Amino acid sequence: TTTTTSTNKAHPLLHFICLINHTSCLNMFLKSRATVVLALAAGIVAPGSAHSAKTCLENEMTTLSEILREAEEADVFVRIDKQYAYGDDSKQYDEICTAYEKTSDERKKQVKIVKVNGDTDDGKDIVKELDAEDEDAWPVYFLFKKGTKNSDLKLKALEEARYSGEERTSDKLAEYLQEKTGATIGSFVYSLGMMDTLASKFVSAKDSESAAFRDIQRQVILYSSKILGLMVKFRADSDLKMVVDLYIKAFSKTMESDDYAQKQTDRIRKLLEKDNSMSNAKREQMSQKLHVLSKFAEPKELTAAENRSLLINIGMNVALFIAFIVTLLQMIFGSSEEEKKEDGDGEGADGGDENEEEEDAEE
Repeated sequence: TTTTTSTNKAHPLLHFICLINHTSCLNMFLKSRATVVLALAAGIVAPGSAHSAKTCLENEMTTLSEILREAEEADVFVRIDKQYAYGDDSKQYDEICTAYEKTSDERKKQVKIVKVNGDTDDGKDIVKELDAEDEDAWPVYFLFKKGTKNSDLKLKALEEARYSGEERTSDKLAEYLQEKTGATIGSFVYSLGMMDTLASKFVSAKDSESAAFRDIQRQVILYSSKILGLMVKFRADSDLKMVVDLYIKAFSKTMESDDYAQKQTDRIRKLLEKDNSMSNAKREQMSQKLHVLSKFAEPKELTAAENRSLLINIGMNVALFIAFIVTLLQMIFGSSEEEKKEDGDGEGADGGDENEEEEDAEE
């Protein structure tokens, strides 16, 4: 959505460009996420970096007051289930707890995950206060926003705090928490679909028979990636902007040296293996770099349909970029002309006032 105020009015055409850009550019730049478990399987994160402790599994609450004390500092996600629960739902909770442990400390400050053993003496009191006594419905989840007090827990408020999604998989719970709290659970890597396709095209250009044609191809792809990157940055959050910068840097460096991606991949892997004290946030950054570099070190072969789609998408985004520049120039120079015109009208009005004063004096 685009917000305008009386002091910062956006040009109507700019709104249109933002809307088109959002659908044709950001949606094409598919943002996929993988938890640290998948990253380990792919060799992105050094095996020695995994922590075995699952704090949110052990973080048991025995009174509602304890839960609300946690809510003084952060949002609190509460799971109610049997003390010795088992089955798929329990495994999904284990997974989200494992992902939570790999979450950077900064994001952990946004949300805390706790559990209540509903079939214990202490847990029964909490279950009764939260109107969640139906064991057949367990596990149930509640999200208490930061600042929630006991007096806020009316029946309607409890219904709103209760997770109502049909699926209780770790992915769905993580999506729910991100939507409601803004906190991303786990160690994630982002993949930008259009940039991945451009990378494959860029690397395959080295097989061209003509060196001159290869350089022209690569220059066109490099500038296309920069234009597409600008379009994404215009609408993206800070995390995605950082990812765009990684892609563009990889394009530029690979232009200078074909083995750049492989050398950097080897260097980062060695660093991850040696430094077990690296923070979760730093390790996440390294994982993201490896993911981007893999698109240049191990590019996929594009089909004819993918090549056509790539050309169409580049054309669309270049056209949008040109339209944006034209609109920006129109806003800058158009506003200057309007100000001059207003100044001229103001002087004319002042002159009219002076004539009227002279006529009054003569009378």
